[in-house]
Amino acid sequence: YQNRYEDSADEPYLLVRMESNFLYRLKNTTSGFSDGGTIFLDDRGASLFATDEVERELLLQKDRYLTEDGTSMEIRISSGKYRMIVSKQLKNGLWIVCYYPISTMLKSVQFITGVFVVMLLVLISIALSILVLYYKNIIRMMNILTNKLHEVELGNLEATIDEDTKNEFRYIFEQFNYMVVRIRLLLQETIKEQKLRNQAEMRQLQLQIQPHFLYNCLSYIVTVANNPSAVTRMAVHLSKYYRYSTRKKSATTIGEEIDYAKSYLEIMAMRKRIEYEIVVADVFNEVRFIPLILQPIIENAIGHAIEEREEATHIKVEIFMKEDGKICFSVSDDGYGLTEEQIRELCARLAKRERDENESVGLWNVNQRLVNYYGKESALTFTKSEWGGLTVSFVIELGKRQDESIDR
Repeated sequence: YQNRYEDSADEPYLLVRMESNFLYRLKNTTSGFSDGGTIFLDDRGASLFATDEVERELLLQKDRYLTEDGTSMEIRISSGKYRMIVSKQLKNGLWIVCYYPISTMLKSVQFITGVFVVMLLVLISIALSILVLYYKNIIRMMNILTNKLHEVELGNLEATIDEDTKNEFRYIFEQFNYMVVRIRLLLQETIKEQKLRNQAEMRQLQLQIQPHFLYNCLSYIVTVANNPSAVTRMAVHLSKYYRYSTRKKSATTIGEEIDYAKSYLEIMAMRKRIEYEIVVADVFNEVRFIPLILQPIIENAIGHAIEEREEATHIKVEIFMKEDGKICFSVSDDGYGLTEEQIRELCARLAKRERDENESVGLWNVNQRLVNYYGKESALTFTKSEWGGLTVSFVIELGKRQDESIDR
């Protein structure tokens, strides 16, 4: 191989001889890329060494990259895009040009990118698998538990979880089912206990009323002992009363209760100047009802209205259907009546669970029994009567507890 370096036209040619393959391998080794290389150019832009096809194509565009300050740029040729890195022109007039294909340079980047993408896909797959397992084993189980708890909250004590799981939720579901069963059993026991307590309480209240009425009747018999017919009539009515009140039932009918109240009014009319009126439709006669309700109210009207006012003589018992479908019971008198303040105080006393010893038994017992059996909406209410006296009334819902007895 022979290369000529001509410094000027007057200087002789410098002849350099060197084995060509060795120099070519040496320059290509400096590039660091198997497909790249290094070109040494003289001050005229001619290569000092032999060039291959790629280098020859690159040298055709040397005017683009040979500058005094050097440069770095991309050049496209037939075999692809190449990165050219050109040094400043050396003092001896040479340029050193390194080139390498961009595709080769990016192979490692592409490999790393591919590895990263594969790893990312693997991580996404693992994450999706974890999410599926999380939903299957936790979220879905929590939704089942939440829905069942909501059913229990709405009063469905038959709600149980039949899901067969192999994780920790199996124990939770078993405990939930056990809890629901226990709540249902406890509620049944509580209801049964409440019924028994109401039954005992009602019987106790009835026993308190029966002696109270008996004392009044015996007192009357003493006062009319010299009148055999009056004693006989009293005895007959008293017999009817105790035949009715001693029946071992906690429920009767409105018709029977009216007959019982009528017997009481007949007894009291024998003693006092009383005019009474009972207004009730036959359709109510077979409606089931708790006993000993109307008689204490009538007794209270006689004791606190008729007896306290000399001109008072009227008692009116009325049973009718209201617009809302409830049955209304009312007992009216023509006594002095009560003021608004007195009515509020009376309602407060009747609402107490325990009766004061110095207070009357009748109305308090009646109010407690009505509330225990029919609910708070059946509590006694007080208004002014058509004569200016007092009307004591209460309502019951038609059909409510009509077919049951506390004795059951």
